[in-house]
Amino acid sequence: MGEGSDVFNGETLRRAKAMRSEMIQPERELWTALRAHRFNGVKFSRQVPVGPFILEFAARARKLAIEVDGDTHAGNEARDERRTAWLAEQGYHVIRFNNADVMHHLEGVLLVIEEAYRAAPLPTSVGFTLPRKVKVVLGARPTRRSAEGRGFK
Repeated sequence: MGEGSDVFNGETLRRAKAMRSEMIQPERELWTALRAHRFNGVKFSRQVPVGPFILEFAARARKLAIEVDGDTHAGNEARDERRTAWLAEQGYHVIRFNNADVMHHLEGVLLVIEEAYRAAPLPTSVGFTLPRKVKVVLGARPTRRSAEGRGFK
């Protein structure tokens, strides 16, 4: 199920676009703090389709998902747990806040997001590896290139 997790159907995309204009007040407050690289230069997106789900906010570069749980989540904890488990299988780390925390403790919410972002793994490039050994010559300084093509002495 992990392959193609970012592939979604047209209906999911339409729902995500509609949800952007229907954000509740706590979501708008958090989005104001996260949007346009305002949050430590990090790019966050809102209403991000991932597989069958739409994440309220995501820092895709680190696969960090942020959810704001309102009254509609009451009684749906099992569904939220299944969703979080599926997203974890896709490599996402999900953090959740309730509406009251966002509205009354936004700075604390942002601190938690910052800590989670810093702890999230950096993306890896497929097929790219660092060299095993790098020789560093301390004190070497560049000189004019000699006939043999050496530029350090």
